[in-house]
Amino acid sequence: MFFLFCVRVGIGAPMKIKHFCINVKDLEKSIDFYCNTLGLGLANRFSLPENDLEIALVVGEEGNVAIELVYQRGKEEYVMGDYLGHLAFIVGDVDATVEELRNKGIEIVREPFNFSKAGLEERLAFVKDPDGILLEISS
Repeated sequence: MFFLFCVRVGIGAPMKIKHFCINVKDLEKSIDFYCNTLGLGLANRFSLPENDLEIALVVGEEGNVAIELVYQRGKEEYVMGDYLGHLAFIVGDVDATVEELRNKGIEIVREPFNFSKAGLEERLAFVKDPDGILLEISS
């Protein structure tokens, strides 16, 4: 089950999430993970030399997922932010997806399990991306 929360701003216009932005240590490795492992597509890639940044935008086939991957040249270390819990993706079959990710060498943090709380009934699992960001896989 998936809930879309909207906030109304202005004259009744719903606010939607445009994209998530993730600071990455290795842009090529992250593009490979999100495109070749998770199946997103590379929509755009560009540099902002004045800010020492390289940016890649990866999106789902229907445009329902958009993640901006940002690499800052010369930045050696990132501290994992306390405010980013995880990113969540909906898939058709959690167990099959986790098995496919496992076969690709992705770290499985929590094996598939049934979640049933407060009226929610879903199958979940958690994996990590190349920078250690927690990804929820749900049905």
